[in-house]
Amino acid sequence: MNSTDTKTICLHCNSLRVVYQARNLSISHLWNSKWGLPFFCQTMGRNTFIEILKFLRFDEKTQRSKRLKTDKFALISHVWNRQNNYKLNMNLTVDEQLFPTTYTIYATGFPYLGKEETRPSSITLGEFCPQTS
Repeated sequence: MNSTDTKTICLHCNSLRVVYQARNLSISHLWNSKWGLPFFCQTMGRNTFIEILKFLRFDEKTQRSKRLKTDKFALISHVWNRQNNYKLNMNLTVDEQLFPTTYTIYATGFPYLGKEETRPSSITLGEFCPQTS
């Protein structure tokens, strides 16, 4: 690969962002002339994208092996953990991460409130308040 200019690196970073949004598709599908997104073919070639991806790192090379022993995401965790990457908006979730899955979860409209043996059957569990001594 010849010298890479700043514009190409910026295009690559933008492409990385779009690839992350389409993370369930392989690179060959993204650059497919029939089914792929036109953004990728218009921005840069697939081989150029793969070549830059081989060499792009977000960490210090001297510290990499030591950090990889304790952190499997060491190559990007320094960038990932920066506070300025998180901006408050209506889509922000705290302490949750959603993963794509094939499972369907059915949630009923009635929460489980547990069993109470001393409750009379005429009183609903939501209205029952046990007497504590």
